[in-house]
Amino acid sequence: MHYCTLLISAICTLFVAVSSAQENSTLRKVYQENCLVGLVDANSKEVLPTEYSTIETTSIGNDWLLTAKSKTELRYFWYQENKVIPLPYTKVERLNDRLLKVSKDGVYGAVNTAGKGVLLINYQEIVTAGTSAVITVQEDAYGASTLEGQTILLNQYAALKYWSMGGFWGLKDGDYQLYDHKGQKIGTTICDIVRIPTADLPVCGVRKDKKWGLVNTKNELILDFQYKNILFLDAGFIAVLEKDKKWSLLDLKGKKAVEKTYDLILPSVHAQFVKVVEGGQVGLMNAAGKLVLPVKYQKIDYVGHNWYAVEENTVVKLFNLKTQEFTKGAFQKFLNAVDNKDWKGFLVQEENQWKWFDFERGLQTTFAFKNVSRTSSGVVLVENEKHQLGVFSGEGVLMLPMEYQAITPKDDFFRVKKIGLDWYFVNQENERVSCMSE
Repeated sequence: MHYCTLLISAICTLFVAVSSAQENSTLRKVYQENCLVGLVDANSKEVLPTEYSTIETTSIGNDWLLTAKSKTELRYFWYQENKVIPLPYTKVERLNDRLLKVSKDGVYGAVNTAGKGVLLINYQEIVTAGTSAVITVQEDAYGASTLEGQTILLNQYAALKYWSMGGFWGLKDGDYQLYDHKGQKIGTTICDIVRIPTADLPVCGVRKDKKWGLVNTKNELILDFQYKNILFLDAGFIAVLEKDKKWSLLDLKGKKAVEKTYDLILPSVHAQFVKVVEGGQVGLMNAAGKLVLPVKYQKIDYVGHNWYAVEENTVVKLFNLKTQEFTKGAFQKFLNAVDNKDWKGFLVQEENQWKWFDFERGLQTTFAFKNVSRTSSGVVLVENEKHQLGVFSGEGVLMLPMEYQAITPKDDFFRVKKIGLDWYFVNQENERVSCMSE
């Protein structure tokens, strides 16, 4: 593989150093009648002209990475202290609030937000390792560097995994060894597989001879290699699979947190709770090891803002963590936002009609839909009894009325059809626009 060897020296002049904190500003998209988009600041001053098909804004510290796409090209800009600076790369991504990952011809490097080259464009991959380091891949060998580009570990490992509370697990000659944040060896425990918790927990799973154990931040075994499997739960538990194929819950010191064992223990989207399964039925347990919901339900799904959808005997009930109570009434199904945190509620089906359940105000009767389906763009297509389609937002608003035969979200617009084969575009206010064809 061919690698560029140096960052272009002119790159360092592309950025303006931040001398003081930038005032909070809101960037806003503006559109032409042909659906081309531009960008203005809080004072309506032009940041990018209205000549792009899409613009994405990514906040990085006090500044912004702008990604602008037209019919013929994809361009990147850096917006800092009210100045827009073109970036001469084929791809630019946010690594963290201090670094940008840049690439040319599929080879990566890094620059900081002051425009200084930190890592040469010389790597197959660069990923963050916490808030103070990055992991690099060069000629299929892994290494680690600080955010200033200083080497922590040379690129000589078959794999490298970052553990926020411990450091780096480096795989070499078939074994994993733990190194601290400065690249010094920690402890003597070695293993063939490492399982690192997603939360900041002071323990880590290690496997040797097909048995799992547990180490602390000093790389000392606090649980010997004895378990068939191990699972970390953000609520502060460790689930281990015993020889009898039952799961036990342990605390972070490796002691039993709950005496009862279960057929299965699963994480919940709400980090302070875990789901426990026994005999095909599910319950909900809090971080203190207490069952909030008994083990008697078919499904328990977190839908956001302290609400759970609980299925019992094919009926869905809604449980509120704050009040510790179920709402009145039952539902057939529910449709939530999945990973979209901007939703202000979710949809529930009652007597074959879909209605909006607001997180704060409860069940709303303003709308009733025959069918609903989630789209990748974050909105929901809704259908009435006459099989007409509309668009419903995650804020409980009908964006497009139910008057269309077909709707396809496209960037910030919708491609719609009312009759026959005639397609056209409307904006989010349902106003007809003349979008340029692809």
